[in-house]
Amino acid sequence: MWLVAGQVVLAAALVLTTRPSSVGWTAGVMMALGVVIGAWAIITMGPGRVSVRPELHDRTELVTSPPYDRVRHPMYTGLLLMTLGCAIAPAMWWRIGLWLLLSVLLDHKARYEEQMLRAEFPEYAEYMRRSRRFLPFLY
Repeated sequence: MWLVAGQVVLAAALVLTTRPSSVGWTAGVMMALGVVIGAWAIITMGPGRVSVRPELHDRTELVTSPPYDRVRHPMYTGLLLMTLGCAIAPAMWWRIGLWLLLSVLLDHKARYEEQMLRAEFPEYAEYMRRSRRFLPFLY
């Protein structure tokens, strides 16, 4: 539960301290792209099956269609991209620090989820080999 609480607090701190008047072109594109990627992931997963808690339930399915074909956690990718836009609008050391903490927390949460998914779905190991955690072709 601390992973979820930390995610919410860090993301909220970044979003709520962003002044719309200080959002430049680059930050705005990052924020918009993050929202689009996150929404695409939610629509693909199915809104009734989305949860912020890292747990499996009877509705859990392994989804590997786009955007999940390239990235195992596109909702996290969208959140990281959107909050990076917030962190650089305007860039301040403490905002960048919050974003880095959020990145580490989401990476830890993703690893935890992947352990559960590997145990539940035998094909998950192969899926991990052909996809990346957050960034296509990189990570």
